[in-house]
Amino acid sequence: MIKKKIIIFTGSRADYGIMSNLIKKLDNKLQTLIFAGSDHFSKQYGNTYKEILRDGIKIQIKSDLKSYSNSEPLSLYCSKILREYSLKILKHNPSSAVVLGDRYEAFIFSFCCFLNKIPIFHLHGGELTEGAFDDKLRHAISKFSNFHFVTNNIYKKRLMQLGESPKRIFDFGSLGEENFRKVKITSKINFFKKYKIPLNKKIALVTLHPETISNVSYKKQISSVLKAIKYKNKYFYIFTSSNSDPGSKIFINSIDVFIKKNDNTKIIKSLGRQDYINLLKNVNLVIGNSSSGVLETPSAEVYSLNIGNRQNGRNFEKNIVHASFDSKEISKKIEKYINKRIKIKKKLKETSKLISKKIFQILNFEKINLVNKFYDIKFK
Repeated sequence: MIKKKIIIFTGSRADYGIMSNLIKKLDNKLQTLIFAGSDHFSKQYGNTYKEILRDGIKIQIKSDLKSYSNSEPLSLYCSKILREYSLKILKHNPSSAVVLGDRYEAFIFSFCCFLNKIPIFHLHGGELTEGAFDDKLRHAISKFSNFHFVTNNIYKKRLMQLGESPKRIFDFGSLGEENFRKVKITSKINFFKKYKIPLNKKIALVTLHPETISNVSYKKQISSVLKAIKYKNKYFYIFTSSNSDPGSKIFINSIDVFIKKNDNTKIIKSLGRQDYINLLKNVNLVIGNSSSGVLETPSAEVYSLNIGNRQNGRNFEKNIVHASFDSKEISKKIEKYINKRIKIKKKLKETSKLISKKIFQILNFEKINLVNKFYDIKFK
């Protein structure tokens, strides 16, 4: 049997980390083409293409553009991505595509595939992030897509509300949760020594992205969190980089200045998947508004202080606590939850195996109809 050619898009460290096990399984069954976006080749974001290569995965297609730098409107930058991605996709002529999530790069990739009649398998559809552009981009990607892999039944129902047939939606669980079970765990002492993290202090991991749909200014968003951290200077704080969003330059510059003035802080731009999971398992608290803080911290059984509205609409586990962009409120909750742990029942699924098997089955034994008939819900 001739292997079908499938193009898999990864825009950054975030989606690659989730998909890495799935990519390896698909590579055994199909002819995979890895398309890596510009953030992977940015020093600012840790040159994360190296992690892909370390995993033994080849990058056949790479973006030649620089990461978004806030120097022009995002819409103009996206017009450049559209042309570049179109040319690269047409050159390789894949029979299908895989994309995860909701970022503008993923949206443009999906749009190009859709216009060129390339069937799309979409991961993590049906979710909500009401405080970010990503929310509407995710739903648009879902409408471009032919098949959907969701993480729970709530998100399946939401896709049905968008008119997607339940026959094309598969709930195989969370790839991120599976990753936690498969990563090699390093001893805390060795891990902290590697990154020069003090063993005698409580540790908080901080990942903050601009809330792109908000009435709160970018400056106020970041300053409220940094002010709260300054109040609680008896703890040690590890920052990771912000996404390449509008406002990210303000965040990155503010964090850099803050770290230079406070010796109980440090920044690690990119940890790599294995070390990131090891860090999550060893910190005392996660602070910020990243999807990882909501989706992955339950597996680490650590409290996550979710700030603002960026992640509003997601399904929150009991370890997620919330705060507004108010430094006093944030400070109080840091103090309350940094000393607590929590037990969460886990759903054990071989998600990457289930997804790869279903994709292989569809591509090799089913006729794909590019016309997605709208699924109407009957209201009482």
